[in-house]
Amino acid sequence: MRTQTGNVILRSKVWYVRFYNRDGKRVTRRLCDRDKTHNTKTCAPVKELVEKVMREVNTDNGVPTAQADITVGEFWEATYLPWATANLRHSTVAGYQKTWGLYLKDQLSHWKLREYKTPNGSGLLSDLTEKRKLGSATLSHVRSLASGIFSHALNLGQIEANPWHDVVNLARVKKSNPTKHYTLEEAENTISALVDRVDAQAVFALAFFLGLRPSEIAGLKWEDIDGDYVHIRRAAVRSKVT
Repeated sequence: MRTQTGNVILRSKVWYVRFYNRDGKRVTRRLCDRDKTHNTKTCAPVKELVEKVMREVNTDNGVPTAQADITVGEFWEATYLPWATANLRHSTVAGYQKTWGLYLKDQLSHWKLREYKTPNGSGLLSDLTEKRKLGSATLSHVRSLASGIFSHALNLGQIEANPWHDVVNLARVKKSNPTKHYTLEEAENTISALVDRVDAQAVFALAFFLGLRPSEIAGLKWEDIDGDYVHIRRAAVRSKVT
């Protein structure tokens, strides 16, 4: 059985919804009387009643509720994040969680997976560009994560197409500023200022002169130092070593 949305009809000032049951027979179920609150079949109160009935129908017909009616926020919490945690690097998952919380949660959580469309994605990127002044790198992370979520849903059969596949940012992206860096003099002055903390000097020297990331420095062991070489074998991200 495919997911059904139901066909709403009006008879004698009463709203009904039509659908097919498990045996393939057409069924008509009463929703409510037509009144000022339930005035049209597209008004929110009528749509809510229809959705409630169709959730039950789809479940009874063997269509998983998650497939029929799941929101993007529910899919993120119940499916995508657990999958990412089990299959991707800890640092990658941490980045996804940050991007979701800062830029996507409020914009995507309430949408149903099957109702989200490409123009919604374009509008989201444009708003982040114009209102929050995000640069190209951050926007790229946002688009990548959003597309990844819907791609995962597509591969699980919960949607028929990835709406982010053709998303284009219609706003003009601000040119990113050049990446700042320390001069050799600034690096040497920093290390000199830490003369009473040899451990801190070591940390800053590894960052300044070998280009190690904080997580790589945190993961170093004495046995990683071999003559003139420093071997990068692990990283410590949020207290988790990988």
